[in-house]
Amino acid sequence: MENLLFYNFAGLMNKEIKYLRDNFYALEDVLNYCEEYGKEDPILLKIKKKLSKKSLEDFKKYREYMDEKSIKYFTIDDEIYPESLKLIDDYPFLLYYKGSPNFSKFNIAVVGSRKATDYGKSSLRKIIGEFRGYNIAIVSGLALGIDKYSHEAALDTGLYTAAVLGQGIDLIYPQANRKTYEKIVENGGIILSEYPLGTPPLPYNFPYRNRIISGLSRCVIIIEAKEKSGTLITASYALDQDRDIFCLPGNITSPYSMGTNKLIKDGAGLLTSAKDIIDFYDELKFETNKKKKAFKDISSLSDKELAIYNILMENPTSSDELARKLGLAIEDISSSLTMLELRDIVCEISSIWYIK
Repeated sequence: MENLLFYNFAGLMNKEIKYLRDNFYALEDVLNYCEEYGKEDPILLKIKKKLSKKSLEDFKKYREYMDEKSIKYFTIDDEIYPESLKLIDDYPFLLYYKGSPNFSKFNIAVVGSRKATDYGKSSLRKIIGEFRGYNIAIVSGLALGIDKYSHEAALDTGLYTAAVLGQGIDLIYPQANRKTYEKIVENGGIILSEYPLGTPPLPYNFPYRNRIISGLSRCVIIIEAKEKSGTLITASYALDQDRDIFCLPGNITSPYSMGTNKLIKDGAGLLTSAKDIIDFYDELKFETNKKKKAFKDISSLSDKELAIYNILMENPTSSDELARKLGLAIEDISSSLTMLELRDIVCEISSIWYIK
């Protein structure tokens, strides 16, 4: 496992790492073999040049830097490595992360224009808000526009969210997304990157990382895309990986809807609400039926608990806001929320209460 971290640190390509994993057991064997036979094997010659630039002493400092920044990693050999990602072509051998890995959910990728329109933003928030209470995670790339809004909508809805970066995980790009980056980690989500620490946000990194966004996910939602758009690269990866695609339809005169409207014409799913996706997958329909049964059991609530329940059914709300709306003391609200939580009716995420 540590060998893979060293190979990544040295900047080896996936195909080079695969070559070493298939032919060598230990890092020392690789270094010795490269030294002795590097000139005879063109692949080894390239690898030798990369490895020779990275000493084991530098690697030790790299590991110390990771610990200092609370950056962890997992590899293809670890149990937490997502099963869906193992099935894609050119899967990453190693992923750095910050936050909490939780890949047992129904992952939905959300991508779209960096110059999101008001229509795109409001539609996105509506759809993600309708996933509240489902065992769903939102995966995106923490870029400007739809990526950022999808992570924020997921956090506001109480959903797990994963951000896959196109640079080293120790760098935040763009800086305007710093608060969102920090909120994802603080609220139990995860930041991921396959790139070695310190890797700058180079333009060609982003299209390549899109294979991970779709690879982690059961389906891909596309919210606005021009006819020739980087977003469509993710759609292409999704098709190659046999993932379903759902597109938000748009104004036929808007350039930001040309790409999505064309995908719909070509067979992508039409997305107007979360129900379009929930009804498409049997396990989500099963969750819906369970929720309907669970919501029937409110007849025993007191008047105060029922008033709180009705407010939370409309929107996630803080304790202070509940007290203000109902004209009750915060102590009364807190005790009622505790009783509702014990009965598994509500839950608290980041000081905001939700119907569970």
